[in-house]
Amino acid sequence: LFAHGICDHPSSWSQVQLAIAAYLQTHYPALYQNANLYQVQANGALASDVSLYDSGGTEIIPGFDPLPTNPKYFAIGFIDPVCPYCPPNSHDPINVMNYSIAEKGDEIGAAIAAIKQLTGAPKVIVIAHSMGGLDARSYLENLGVVNSHTSRQDSDVVALTTIDAPHSGSPFASLFQFVPNDIVVPTVPPIELKHCFAETSLNMDELAPGSPTLDNLNY
Repeated sequence: LFAHGICDHPSSWSQVQLAIAAYLQTHYPALYQNANLYQVQANGALASDVSLYDSGGTEIIPGFDPLPTNPKYFAIGFIDPVCPYCPPNSHDPINVMNYSIAEKGDEIGAAIAAIKQLTGAPKVIVIAHSMGGLDARSYLENLGVVNSHTSRQDSDVVALTTIDAPHSGSPFASLFQFVPNDIVVPTVPPIELKHCFAETSLNMDELAPGSPTLDNLNY
């Protein structure tokens, strides 16, 4: 399960996932035949609240659409509170920044439960970028509202890899006021860096060094 960071979308994992899929298909072809990246979105705390989308962003509805065969790769799209049932890649990252890290941890927990039901796998590997690493840790440390994670040997996360996660916070968010307006990340839809990172939001407050959220994560 790939978890994106602040001001981002699940589609940003596409190139990383393709590289991982190519390696695994070369070395373990029988296990990793399906190289597609599916998107998941938790609209509640239960596995039944999770929506599944194909790589093109079309929702796969159980009971109506055929379920994917042997899926291995998933990317979570965190909820946009303004449009909670919109496809993940259509979310406005500024709206997403106003759901707390603890709530995002609950979303990861629900997504993992749904992935386990779909695949039959008892555990997942989570790879998280930027604030996604803190979201995943919130789930693992039972800091969310639901607190659904079972720790230690019974954990349903076999490994967590974080990439550039601000575990101690980030004092540099204000520097984005100096970023030129025309710098755009080529995601779908594109993200205007300055516009997103310069916004005041709940998540930006949580990323401030010494915030209560970081104190809870790093107790």
